[in-house]
Amino acid sequence: MILNNLDGLAAEPEHEPLRRGLEAFLRDGAPPPRPAGLSEGGSRLWEAATTVGPVDPTLVEEILAASRPDLARLAPAGRLAGLRARVFLLHATGDPLIPPSESEALARDLAGAGRVADLVVTPLFEHVSLRGESRGAGGTFSLVRFTARFLRRAGL
Repeated sequence: MILNNLDGLAAEPEHEPLRRGLEAFLRDGAPPPRPAGLSEGGSRLWEAATTVGPVDPTLVEEILAASRPDLARLAPAGRLAGLRARVFLLHATGDPLIPPSESEALARDLAGAGRVADLVVTPLFEHVSLRGESRGAGGTFSLVRFTARFLRRAGL
């Protein structure tokens, strides 16, 4: 949310150093050194984006307020009844950013709109990355079955 809403959260001269630093953090998985010359507000954003664990709740509210227009535009609520495509939902059990309950709620909303969704919640992923170690045959087979259903129904 921070990376996509720098315009509403940071002074314009700070956009590029914050963007480069946050992109490096997302790519490399570890925060690079804080960009030099950040204002107090830019420093607070940097800390919020690169800290694992609790951050200043006031800053979280500022970030959410700046993000609300985009979030409302992207939310599926009220847009599912006209959906014609088959829906496959794959979610990480321990996703630290988006809880599995979000995909479960989407599957329920789809059912309420008369659509069926294939949902698999698996420990084999961490947000959008495959886990390095296996979490047992059951998780692996559920992922294989999910992928096979997807490929078969996609005609591949």
